[in-house]
Amino acid sequence: MTDFQLVLKIVGGIFLACAVLAVAESAIDAWVHQPMAEFLVKRFADLMLVCVSTIGGLLAGQRIESRKRLRD
Repeated sequence: MTDFQLVLKIVGGIFLACAVLAVAESAIDAWVHQPMAEFLVKRFADLMLVCVSTIGGLLAGQRIESRKRLRD
């Protein structure tokens, strides 16, 4: 496994964990109202956006590197 694949798996795992936690927090809040639920769901969504941006950056960087290798 390359470093690139390892980072993608880690960031993907963080994204999946945040998605599951956001859904779980929303379900718990629907059942028993919690004062900080909206704040927590927003933070999980922010983390998911960071993960998507990171994956996009990694894929773009990988493509740039592969183009450099082809030129050389």
